[in-house]
Amino acid sequence: MQNRFAMDFMVLAVFELFSALFIMLRRASTLASRFVAPIPAARHNPLRRYATEAAAVDDGLLSLSLVLPSKPLFQDRKVRMVVIPAASGMMGILKNHVPTIAPLKPGVVTIDEGGKQEKVFVSGGFAIVNTDKTCQISAIEAVPVDHIDPEAARSGLTHYQGEFARATVEEDKARARIGLEVHQQMCYALGLSV
Repeated sequence: MQNRFAMDFMVLAVFELFSALFIMLRRASTLASRFVAPIPAARHNPLRRYATEAAAVDDGLLSLSLVLPSKPLFQDRKVRMVVIPAASGMMGILKNHVPTIAPLKPGVVTIDEGGKQEKVFVSGGFAIVNTDKTCQISAIEAVPVDHIDPEAARSGLTHYQGEFARATVEEDKARARIGLEVHQQMCYALGLSV
């Protein structure tokens, strides 16, 4: 009970701190806007190109890189589209996608090279979409879906279901929940029932 009270008190203290910080930043930006002149619009648009120049530069494809902490799986691969398992849901990325930084949850990255699709399982990470028609995926671990052993995925799922059921401490539950989610997504990627 005392531990729960301490957690509630800490959450309330952090909330109060962020509220005070937000109010201070809001006041500072209001004060700063009184003393700073507006920046005039740029006269030259560096992204504007002549028709022949644009045709030479734009191949209509997205440049995709998938890197791991130990090595790059591939860099600057030209693809039509990539679908990522973002934390907010599945996200399709084409060449003119709005710049984004998206955290990844465990799942399948589908790479469409115009008729040919490649599926890679990632355990998590980040995807960064830039204005220059590039996308970098930084994953903790990644493996082609056809290299996943179905029996190992299923036994891992069973193991972490048991770990989650037996866990009594929040830290153990969190660790088991992560393993459970990764192995569930592996099974989904292989088309196995969970």
